[in-house]
Amino acid sequence: MNMKRLKAFTLIEMIISVTLFSIIIVFLYQTLDITQKSNKIYKKELWKIEKLQDIKILFFEDILNSTNLNILKDKNKNAILRFNSSNTFHNSFYTNILYIVSKENNLLRIESKIKYSKKTKTEYLQNENRYIDIIQKNVKIFNVYHNEKKKNTYTIYLKLENEKELILSVNTI
Repeated sequence: MNMKRLKAFTLIEMIISVTLFSIIIVFLYQTLDITQKSNKIYKKELWKIEKLQDIKILFFEDILNSTNLNILKDKNKNAILRFNSSNTFHNSFYTNILYIVSKENNLLRIESKIKYSKKTKTEYLQNENRYIDIIQKNVKIFNVYHNEKKKNTYTIYLKLENEKELILSVNTI
């Protein structure tokens, strides 16, 4: 008799195959999970960097288009930056711009019709004819330095509570 031998996998071979396949799947799942976590972290850091870049652009455009730029100090030795600028967001008639650090350590950009002065501070902040934008939260230090040698050059220094810093040098026209 001529019997054909059937080729098939044994039970042991099947168990070994399924075990190896399971180990590979577990490894791939862990790799995917780690990749997703690291992508979230990098995305958050990238967002912070992009936010600082946006702030740089905002300062650059504001100061580049500014006139009558004045630097004052508040009681916490942070800068109060005020000027007139054609770089307005909300209303083209609100050309008085003010950068100030709030009690909550937020850097505010305020556009108003009236000009800020220490005498009108309360009136200025309560005035309905103004727009307030929070530019950055958790500000530790905000300073603006005027270069005496180069009259049109200003350096802006911003330090955040997470120790990130922004340093920007801008020339006015």
